[in-house]
Amino acid sequence: MTIPFAAYSPGFSDGLQCAMNIARSYAANYGGHVLGTEHILLGLSSVGLDVLAHSQITTKMIEDEADRLVKRGSHVAVGVNIPYGPIAERSVSHALNLQSQDIGAESVTEQHMFVALLQESEGIAAKILTNLGFDAIAFLNAQRP
Repeated sequence: MTIPFAAYSPGFSDGLQCAMNIARSYAANYGGHVLGTEHILLGLSSVGLDVLAHSQITTKMIEDEADRLVKRGSHVAVGVNIPYGPIAERSVSHALNLQSQDIGAESVTEQHMFVALLQESEGIAAKILTNLGFDAIAFLNAQRP
């Protein structure tokens, strides 16, 4: 069962709320029926996630790779209740778990969501980052205490 976008919004930081709104726009414009990990990654990139900037990975690079990997649909989504795809839904759950383990974190941040996307290695977002030369394993290992 997919969880609608609004189900997790209240626990998100302002920056992540913004990124997820952008992700929803990307999902609608890509003509799909669900919000996927690639859309979340595009949203995170659009709000200026530091790790992507430091890696010199731009939103345009992510868009180009997403276009290469994902066939755009013919359905134009209307409205705000585009459901998460299964891997994106798991990523949101992972991000919530990361936030609950992060002492002092009052909300789920962009960084939590980024790490969660990386942990879902079969997701399109992880494939995009790998194809763009991002070393997810090294990044995740560096996040461990």
